[in-house]
Amino acid sequence: MIHTESISFPLLILLAFTAALLYVGFWLVQNFIYPLIKIRRMQRLTEKWIFRVKLLTWSAFTAFCLYRLLLVSPVITLILLTIILVLSWPFWNDFVLGILFRLDNQVTISDTVRIDGQESSVEAFGVRNLISSNASGETIITPYHKLNDAIVTRARAAGKLIKHSFSVQLAETDAPNAADQIKTYLLECPWSAPLETPVVKQLSENEFQITAFAADKFAAERQKAYTHWRIQQAE
Repeated sequence: MIHTESISFPLLILLAFTAALLYVGFWLVQNFIYPLIKIRRMQRLTEKWIFRVKLLTWSAFTAFCLYRLLLVSPVITLILLTIILVLSWPFWNDFVLGILFRLDNQVTISDTVRIDGQESSVEAFGVRNLISSNASGETIITPYHKLNDAIVTRARAAGKLIKHSFSVQLAETDAPNAADQIKTYLLECPWSAPLETPVVKQLSENEFQITAFAADKFAAERQKAYTHWRIQQAE
């Protein structure tokens, strides 16, 4: 005879409270603490360890809950698990493949990837799908099971740079040299991409449009602020 025991109501409350606490804790880390990290290398490292700690924590919590259910009624628990697995197999297939894809740590958020020849920038890792956007701004949702058969490549390092444009106005314009001077400011900027040359186009007598490259949105904003600051200092 199999010995069983019942799950007490206080234990159920404790498990529910623990699950809610874990969810809120990881949500706060992902949405408020992680965005504070601006260095690209630290972003990749932090994202990797957040995912691994989250996976380990939820796996341990789920294993403990299943253990308690098996103690109460092993046969019913196994039957329910089998039914759930069969009925929701597409979900679990993508879910498990997504975990393996992220543990491989070859692709991270904001990487530029080519999936079967189509290039896009990774926006997020969903539960079942990889979410990315292409140059036209279209959102591409790719189930993880399709990545298992598709050819996925990361673009070269320069491909991860973002291209951005902004305009500046000068109080006095020395037409032959103004564009070159602005380009010099950009090249001296600590947040500029050293291997990519910015483009400066004169729109009017005192207005210039700048197209530059940066590692991320934060660096792009710092480029813009630095350029305006250098122009103000020169005036």
